[in-house]
Amino acid sequence: MSLTAKTLLGVALVAGALFLFGLGGAPFVDPPEGFHAVVARDMLRHGDWITPHVDGVRYFDKPPLLYWLIACAFRALGPGEAAARLGSALPAVGVAVLTAWIGHRLGGPRVGLIAGLMVAANLELYLFARLVKPDLLFVLWLTFAFAGFVAAYLER
Repeated sequence: MSLTAKTLLGVALVAGALFLFGLGGAPFVDPPEGFHAVVARDMLRHGDWITPHVDGVRYFDKPPLLYWLIACAFRALGPGEAAARLGSALPAVGVAVLTAWIGHRLGGPRVGLIAGLMVAANLELYLFARLVKPDLLFVLWLTFAFAGFVAAYLER
């Protein structure tokens, strides 16, 4: 296993332990959390994976990716707080790993490890990973875009 793979795996394990442990230990605290979970539950219940609904009313205010992830988690784990929060916790792990990859590419293995662990230890990322919101999916895609820029810039 290469040093890059070991670094990324180490960051993924630390971030996974931080973000996934005790995920369902608290009830929904923010009103939109329950709302997003209901949209995903209705998507799963009615089998309509294209048009999100809330109590029969179409809901197009947010992109459906979060609802797809939550509905898949509900199907695999059953409905609950932990399954609903996986849609935010897994992207948080991805953000930490991608940050480690970017740091590794720009500054070497040590910089990558430190960057990934610093992002994983960030309090705001930890809190957002425990809320059912689409924000971390957006951050993940922005981090992917930046990683693509770094890769393209270094390969030219």
